[in-house]
Amino acid sequence: MNSTDVSVLKSAVEWLKSGQPVAIATVAQTWGSAQRPVGSWLAIRSDGQVAGSVSGGCVEDDLIRRVQSAILTRSTPEMVVYGVIQQEAAHFGLSCGGTLRLLVEPKPELPVLEKLLENISAHQMTRRSVNLSNGKSTLNFGERSDEFICTEQEMQTTYGPRWRMIIIGAGQLS
Repeated sequence: MNSTDVSVLKSAVEWLKSGQPVAIATVAQTWGSAQRPVGSWLAIRSDGQVAGSVSGGCVEDDLIRRVQSAILTRSTPEMVVYGVIQQEAAHFGLSCGGTLRLLVEPKPELPVLEKLLENISAHQMTRRSVNLSNGKSTLNFGERSDEFICTEQEMQTTYGPRWRMIIIGAGQLS
């Protein structure tokens, strides 16, 4: 999990603790060029304040409007798709006519997000599964090799420290 995702998670936890309604959008799938990778998060408060990004700015305004007008009133996650047709891709500024599929959770569970943040802070790999029919999520041990999965029934994402390679030096070999 990169530092951007941690800051999104921290913001969502703080907002939920303060009683603010919050929705979390996760990049579930992309086609064509995408500014943000699968698994990227965006937390959206009911007043329109956001943390994170799912498209680099192309669809966020429309997504905020959707969350405020309809999604926060729901109890189950919703799949939102941008760029299905060429005109929509051009309208939202999606690169190369790409398509972006987002899973939007209108009522993320505070205790689960707090535990996820605690696990990440302790450098533990954690796999979060979200049941798409009821919006409930669970946490399990994760592995570095776990892949992002999003089916009609469930989304699974693994968070925690990833392998990194650090190259030191200013020469051509580095």
